[in-house]
Amino acid sequence: MTAMKPRRKYKRRTPPPAPPAPAPVKGKPGRKPIPIPDLIRIENIAAMGATNDQIANALGVSETTLKSMRHKYPSVEQVIKRGKDRADLQVIGRLYKKALDGDTTAMIFWLKNRQPTKWRDRHNVDHGGEVSVDNKVIIEVVETKSK
Repeated sequence: MTAMKPRRKYKRRTPPPAPPAPAPVKGKPGRKPIPIPDLIRIENIAAMGATNDQIANALGVSETTLKSMRHKYPSVEQVIKRGKDRADLQVIGRLYKKALDGDTTAMIFWLKNRQPTKWRDRHNVDHGGEVSVDNKVIIEVVETKSK
């Protein structure tokens, strides 16, 4: 019998250190975190009369994300409201100026919205009371002679 040769011992190499693990992301996998809003930009977009969908598109987020931002950051809700109020004030000022300049349509619109009880197209009419219908049906039978 032959003797077995002893195995050669190899020096094991240590593996390189693992890269640091990414920070855990809250929420469902695949979703982006809610971005920190640029309040001045949001207010200026809203001041141009933009809708919530248009504001979201301008920020590069979905309307749902914008809604989440409004709930997460109360300041976002405030600047959107403030911006929309600025846009409304501009329209009110221009409408008022047109009404003062004699634009009849602007005058009617202004009065219908400022004093709706006095200036409106719809009038409430009370249809109360009793209504009686007396229908009599008379059936007359006519005989015909056969030939």
